[in-house]
Amino acid sequence: MDENNIISFYRSTDAYGCFTNFSWFKVHFKNHTFKTSEHAFQAFKFEHEQKIFFQILNSKTASESKRIAHLNNDKKRKDWETIKDQIMYEICFEKFNQNDHLKLILLDTGNLKIVESSEKDFYWGIGDGSGRNQLGITLMKIREDLRKLENNF
Repeated sequence: MDENNIISFYRSTDAYGCFTNFSWFKVHFKNHTFKTSEHAFQAFKFEHEQKIFFQILNSKTASESKRIAHLNNDKKRKDWETIKDQIMYEICFEKFNQNDHLKLILLDTGNLKIVESSEKDFYWGIGDGSGRNQLGITLMKIREDLRKLENNF
C-alpha cells in the first residue's frame, strides 16, 4: 500500500485526528447532544437502558463513555451487531454535516483511502494491516454522500 495515497488517523493529535470518534466535536443525534461521536455510539448500544444511556451521555470523556459501555456489555441491545455499522454511519454523518470545518477537511481528502490505524482494533481499524477498517470505510462513504449533497445545491 502506498503510504502517500492514504489518509491515516488514530489519535486526536494526528494530522487527521478530527476523524477519530474521540475528537472533541459535539454531535447532535436523535434529540441529544453528545460531547463526542464516541459518546453517541456507546450510548446507542443502550438506547433501551435509560440509566446507562444517560451515564454515557454525561460521562466526561470519550474513554469514560467507552469504559461504561464495556462494563455494561451484557445489557447492550440484542441487535447491536447487526445495526452498529449503520448507527456509526449516521452518527459520523451528523458529526461532519453539522461542522463545516470538519466537512471541508473530509471533502479535501479527495479520493484518498482513509484508514483508522489502530493496531489493536481489527474491526473499526486496520489492526496489523489485515483488519476491516470499517471506520475508514464509513468515512469514505460519508465523504461520497456529502459530495452528492453539495452537488445538489
